[in-house]
Amino acid sequence: MDYYLDQLNTALKLIHSAIFAERECSLFYDYMIENCPSEEDEEVLTSIRDNALKHSRQFRELYYQFTGQMIFCTDALEYEEPSSYLEGLKYALMCCQYNVRNYQMIIKCMPSRSDIGLLFNIISDELLHGTNLSYLIANNLYEK
Repeated sequence: MDYYLDQLNTALKLIHSAIFAERECSLFYDYMIENCPSEEDEEVLTSIRDNALKHSRQFRELYYQFTGQMIFCTDALEYEEPSSYLEGLKYALMCCQYNVRNYQMIIKCMPSRSDIGLLFNIISDELLHGTNLSYLIANNLYEK
């Protein structure tokens, strides 16, 4: 039983962190959308931003399911503006990879198939974001 509680506590800490990380990502993507060079980039980044908002909501719901406490991202979240649009895309790609690793740790601690399914879908979204960001990076490298 102690092992299960330790696992759950670890997952809850990671979920708590993920709530704010996804919300911060959405703000970063807002900035990137305002500064993107093409409609294609805007469409891709808007889709990723919308998923980040959805993931933050899903993590809040998951946290509530386990704790009975609702977390709201009302504090002013900050992100560092990238030195260039291309650097911002690279940073976003690194964030996706970091998120996948964290979410893999959460999925290992989930007690039910539905929770595992939710995390699997979020991880799948993050992997797709990484693919889309790699595409944008390649496009923006060759357009210079």
